[in-house]
Amino acid sequence: MESIAIIVIFNLIRIIWCCHKENRAFVAQHGTQEECRQAADLAAAMQRKMEALGLGNYLLNDFRFTEQLTPADLKSEALLQQKMTCMMRELHAYLRLHPGYTLRVRFDRDHSMDRAGQFDCVNRRIDIFPRGSYSAEYLVTVLAHETAHCFMYQYGLNDPDRDLNERCTDTVACLMGLSSYMVAGGNGYLKHGQFVAVRNSLLNYRDNYA
Repeated sequence: MESIAIIVIFNLIRIIWCCHKENRAFVAQHGTQEECRQAADLAAAMQRKMEALGLGNYLLNDFRFTEQLTPADLKSEALLQQKMTCMMRELHAYLRLHPGYTLRVRFDRDHSMDRAGQFDCVNRRIDIFPRGSYSAEYLVTVLAHETAHCFMYQYGLNDPDRDLNERCTDTVACLMGLSSYMVAGGNGYLKHGQFVAVRNSLLNYRDNYA
């Protein structure tokens, strides 16, 4: 009987530990309730700032790329640069950003880069650093995030706090019409649940506006 009791207790402990690990992994990916609430609050704050700057029209519509990345594109720097340059120009025209931006794709084959993309405001360039594991959906979110940097730079929406500014950039990427892409891409400075909270805040805004 004692041996049976020990086995039962051991199995219960193992189940509890596995559940705990799964819960921690879920929270790490999706965010806590408090983190999601903070994301919704940040979305509301950025909505007010965009409205004050006369950018409220972007809050009411979802943008859709006409170009689509294919599996063949993901294997070629040249194809990716060509296709993503077209996507960048299409998005920049929609956002009425100043012309003259270029886009450069460089595969991060040795994983030496600590980011998937960057915005160079001095040289007016977006750099994308794909890895073999990156999906088309993820690369679209990288382009959206870096374009949101352009958008915020042009309209004076940047925050001096770097970490907060990156979260604001993910938030603005959603608010300027790309929330469905950001939720689908699933990675960024916001967690997946926070992207969902931002999109829900945006949808509530549209419902109230109507």
